[in-house]
Amino acid sequence: MKETFIRPTKEQFANIALQVTNRMRAHTLPYTAAISREISRTEGEHLGSGLYLMLRGEEYLLTNEHVAREIQGQPLAHQLAKEEFATRISNPFQAAPAPYDLALTRIDNAIWSDLKNQRLAVSIQRLALKHEPVEHEFLFTMGYSGERSYFSPTFETPFRESNTIFNSTDNRKPRIRFASQS
Repeated sequence: MKETFIRPTKEQFANIALQVTNRMRAHTLPYTAAISREISRTEGEHLGSGLYLMLRGEEYLLTNEHVAREIQGQPLAHQLAKEEFATRISNPFQAAPAPYDLALTRIDNAIWSDLKNQRLAVSIQRLALKHEPVEHEFLFTMGYSGERSYFSPTFETPFRESNTIFNSTDNRKPRIRFASQS
């Protein structure tokens, strides 16, 4: 029996895409790392994003090499819990530049096992060796470009479209700790 594909209307497709996006965002958020560049002990700016990864029984932070190389200029940090300041990345990155653009650093067990940690590490077994799309597959990407991003305490995630840096003492947005400039 031949399978028939019924094409949704534009409105139906927009509704389906929105539902899938919201579900995937909720599913992936606990595994996603917002990476910031430290300006001072109480101030930072959003730089990029990464993925918390479980590999060989230990937790790692996987990001892009172009993000990780910024550690040469200033310390980098990631945030494991809302309402908490970011944690400085203390271990070195193992990096593969373009065309791979990947970097990996181990997260110390004492930091990861802190009771305030609200993040999860995705098991390496959940990652495909290569991208093999199927017909009608949705491709979902999640990340935070350092340009035009800011941290939203309301939604507990970085957002795009900002050119303002807020810090922990900003009276207008006292809970915003990291942001980026475009």
